[in-house]
Amino acid sequence: MKFLKPSENLDKYVDNIFSVVNAAKNDPEAINATAGCLYDEDGKMFTYDCVSEVENSITPIRKSAYAQSPAGNKSYLESLSRFILEDRVTNHNACLATPGGTGAISTAIRMTLEEGDTIIYPEIAWGNYKVICNENNLN
Repeated sequence: MKFLKPSENLDKYVDNIFSVVNAAKNDPEAINATAGCLYDEDGKMFTYDCVSEVENSITPIRKSAYAQSPAGNKSYLESLSRFILEDRVTNHNACLATPGGTGAISTAIRMTLEEGDTIIYPEIAWGNYKVICNENNLN
């Protein structure tokens, strides 16, 4: 029994980001400046105490609850819009919250590009970009 549709692209790809990170780990002259990682001067992972304090102050019920709307609450959307658009617009209804960066990229691509459009991304890029482009039939 097959679970995937016959047209699903099953080509394997190599995620260049992990290749670069592994190469940097083996080079004593390399500086690891990869996105998404927080390391101190000794190469040990750290977190910000202020973030942990706020996170720990939120009750488990509130953390587990769904947002008021899938896009986020009004004050969040307005703040996000002001931050990104620097008060250049007053319509704050066009914001859409996503669970992370990959979700934001996927949503932006799906909502703005048509099948067959061309997208350019760097040769060394997160492997998900290629998957997202393939899923949306982009060049």
